[in-house]
Amino acid sequence: MEGSAQERAVAEWLSRLASMRECRVIAKGGESKEMRDQLIAFPMVAFQGNDFAKPASEEQILAWIDRKTAGQ
Repeated sequence: MEGSAQERAVAEWLSRLASMRECRVIAKGGESKEMRDQLIAFPMVAFQGNDFAKPASEEQILAWIDRKTAGQ
């Protein structure tokens, strides 16, 4: 994982604490496949970052939802 050993330790500790408390975790840091692959090692539920989607306006998001649900 990018960052210092201390940053990795904090991320792991927070992830384990949330898991023990049965809380959902959204990991910020999915900007690249490499970062996402490193975060998968932690018990996290969801990811957020530029590797999934670039920032978008409300109109762009609604249009994307319409395209994805049109075939259902």
